[in-house]
Amino acid sequence: MVKKPGLFAERLAAAQEYSCCWGRYAHRFAASGDLNPAQPYDLYTRTAATSNAEIAKICPKGPETSSVSFSDIGALHLGIDGRYVLNPSQNPDFESLTPLMWVQARQPKRLIIQIGHNNGLYTIGADADPERLNVLQDNHNGDTFFDSFQTIANAVAELPDTVELILVVLLPRIGTVANLRPSNNGRINGYAEYYSPVFSTSKTALPGTKMAQVDQQIADTNARSSKCFRKRLRQPAESIG
Repeated sequence: MVKKPGLFAERLAAAQEYSCCWGRYAHRFAASGDLNPAQPYDLYTRTAATSNAEIAKICPKGPETSSVSFSDIGALHLGIDGRYVLNPSQNPDFESLTPLMWVQARQPKRLIIQIGHNNGLYTIGADADPERLNVLQDNHNGDTFFDSFQTIANAVAELPDTVELILVVLLPRIGTVANLRPSNNGRINGYAEYYSPVFSTSKTALPGTKMAQVDQQIADTNARSSKCFRKRLRQPAESIG
């Protein structure tokens, strides 16, 4: 439980004020729908309105809320992020726009899509827990990993030709994550004997053999995710990175 009323109220109020101030200057920056820690379904379901509702649920008294459960911190961060990223000016006309709806409205010349890391991959890289090695966890709303990617691909496929480049950034191999420290310089089939998390309270260690299995799962996941876009885009060979 996070319980520092004065500090928490100050930070929450500052975040809400920042979201309004940022909107005054948003037109000067490149368009971005960056939400953290988002999952794929957030691209077609999250809006400023749902983000505001999420904040209100976690902090019913607003800045005067005295405590927040530690397990809700990530959701609160995403709610605040969504509130100002999806509607920086807090314009009522934009309250119901999802990230994909913003893309359809703005029609950027170049579109970069990077999503999926928070369905299990981040946890592995952060804690190296050998009991939690699934990078294909369902979204919080129940949509499966690949169903959500197909929904995104279907929406992107409807974009006009004014969107000249669509770059889909796939999942990185977990073996390349800097937070996982190898036990030594020796390698067996490209992997150390085990890996330990550096910036984590976790005391677990991930065997190199498990690391190799996760990397293979990621490679298989990327191949299938690519197919979701390749079968829908007009020039997939030039659109997938």
